[in-house]
Amino acid sequence: MKKELRKSAKEIRNSIVDNGLSKKIMENLFSTDFYKKSKNIMCYFPIGKEVSTLECFDDSSKKWFLPRICGEDMIVCEYQKDNCFVNKYGIIEPLTPSVDLKAIDLIIIPSICVDKNGY
Repeated sequence: MKKELRKSAKEIRNSIVDNGLSKKIMENLFSTDFYKKSKNIMCYFPIGKEVSTLECFDDSSKKWFLPRICGEDMIVCEYQKDNCFVNKYGIIEPLTPSVDLKAIDLIIIPSICVDKNGY
């Protein structure tokens, strides 16, 4: 059942034309207190039709982190624009050393769908 729901949600998401939707979502995030108070933020580089988070990385008042696949594990590494590579899945990952997840104040994750309550 989960696979079918995920597939259906992806199809719906892929049919949506952004028309500034990503920008509105990012503006909403930037206006929240939890974003304003966060110093160390883990994010993702968008792939396909995911919400574009690229604008986040322009905020130099924050320290940015990205996930990196390391064998079977996912580790957290600091993002440095000129110190990344594209992995075998076409996803940008940092080459910097891993950091302790406890250092992260906020994690922004991609989502296929949410309900009206944000879950």
